[in-house]
Amino acid sequence: MSAERAPLCLDITRLVRRAGTDPLTGIDRVERAYLAGCLASGRSFRAYCRTALGWIEAGPAAAAAFLDWVDGALPPPAGKVGALIARKTR
Repeated sequence: MSAERAPLCLDITRLVRRAGTDPLTGIDRVERAYLAGCLASGRSFRAYCRTALGWIEAGPAAAAAFLDWVDGALPPPAGKVGALIARKTR
């Protein structure tokens, strides 16, 4: 009998806030690699992002779409989702 593996959890808040800005820093590239690794592993996981209204939980499909946005394959989210994860400007 094999033991079931617990799902992975990944906080992608920093990567979400930095996406679409200047080139990613080393920390951002590592977080991106972790996200890509979670997607490639086929293992159950959830990505989390902190917003002004609380935490957003994203499953693999949403995380894959986000990764496409980070990589420039998709435009940034619009509407309410875009407003929730938009980077604060000063």
